[in-house]
Amino acid sequence: MLVPMRTMIAIASATVLAIGMTGCDSEQDAASSGASSSESASSSASASEHNSAPVTDVASTSNRPPLPIAWCDELPDLTDSLDFAGPQYSEFINGYVSGQALAYALQFPFYVGVWPRTNHESWLIVGVSGGMQELQTELDVQFPGARVLAMNVTWDPYSLSVLSDSVAAAVQTVVPDATVDWSVATGLVAVELAADDVTDQLVTTLGQFSDASVCAQLTS
Repeated sequence: MLVPMRTMIAIASATVLAIGMTGCDSEQDAASSGASSSESASSSASASEHNSAPVTDVASTSNRPPLPIAWCDELPDLTDSLDFAGPQYSEFINGYVSGQALAYALQFPFYVGVWPRTNHESWLIVGVSGGMQELQTELDVQFPGARVLAMNVTWDPYSLSVLSDSVAAAVQTVVPDATVDWSVATGLVAVELAADDVTDQLVTTLGQFSDASVCAQLTS
């Protein structure tokens, strides 16, 4: 499930502290001085990657209605290319490190957002639109042994918000109660739909966004 942007705007005050609270009870020793997180791989994500999976394949394998946009949960996690094995970091990020990393990242000129890595909640991702290597070097120095990785992204909160508003205006003329939200962690705008919402008119409407970072989510 995409993290709603209304939650992410609290950016990470809630997110990172949640990670920290998980780690407070189980915090382990930090890595030996010889380990350096500079070994961690870099990643640059482009918006076109979001909709790279063929929609017909998605529909046929999941028995979902065919759409001109991809289903959100079928898209790859763009942080998969980051090196989460790397050095032997402490198992959890504690609340202090989380809060300090957020405060530090907010001062970085290319800052985009901070979020926990999906399925690796003890890792903290700092999304930036440039200067990733520079920030990673600074993070390694400021937070030795902490699982904080910089990641290049090609989106920003403003562009996602504008796209989300455009999608909502179009989709809600067909499905008035459809929910449209966006996430800085994925760079995606998600349209939540029920199976019976999918009509020829909706398919035509969604076709306007087939080349954008928009995906569909089936409500339960």
